[in-house]
Amino acid sequence: MFFRLWIFSFLFFLFLGTASAFGEPFPALCEHPQVRVRSAPTVSLSKVTGYLDEGDEVFILEKKNVEEFSVPWYKVQSLKKTDSGWVYGKYLKIFPVQPSLTQQLAWQVLLDYGNTPEQARVLFGAPEKIKEAVLDGGKKEKKLIFMNHSATYQDDILTSVVIHQGQKAGFGKYFPGGSKAELLELSKCYIVDHDSLIFLNEQHDEFRFDLESEKVVRMVYHRASPDERFLPACLDE
Repeated sequence: MFFRLWIFSFLFFLFLGTASAFGEPFPALCEHPQVRVRSAPTVSLSKVTGYLDEGDEVFILEKKNVEEFSVPWYKVQSLKKTDSGWVYGKYLKIFPVQPSLTQQLAWQVLLDYGNTPEQARVLFGAPEKIKEAVLDGGKKEKKLIFMNHSATYQDDILTSVVIHQGQKAGFGKYFPGGSKAELLELSKCYIVDHDSLIFLNEQHDEFRFDLESEKVVRMVYHRASPDERFLPACLDE
């Protein structure tokens, strides 16, 4: 749902053309039922590693033109399942966009830390600790604490990731111990809150970097709820 809200509010950023590879994840929807996900971009020499259903949301990670096929193959990662692999392009509706760096970073966080608890366990194994709660309105919150980060999920969808100084994790190329100057590459638009820098993307997701002596000591990604999503006043040009 979060994913679709972003797509349909940002269709005016669509552009024409194709590329041989995707440097960042791009959004797409599966348009057919029971689409096979394969281990390689071919039919005869690949294994079926999973299935996508009609309406499943995925990230496109890579594109490959194969001589005997008229449509490219795409390497995908499902947003809600653990399935990843190659899908024939005619089964996907792809939304090539020109997102800001902060939007690209948010997509990368979903891939790197898992959009669901199941994906997180595949990536990092069993968490060291799990904290569960029921929020107002009946939403179920689950916090998974791993060695190098903690991730919070509401109704099994990622809502935040926290990384502290000394933990070996980061958001894209940004890590604890990094400099304030490096962070300013993300966007011209940011909020200064005491010793913290806050960056917003098109969906109003928030990246917060706490600083000491202009070095990052704590990093937080907070995913906006559907009610919070709107266009921030300042976007990257």
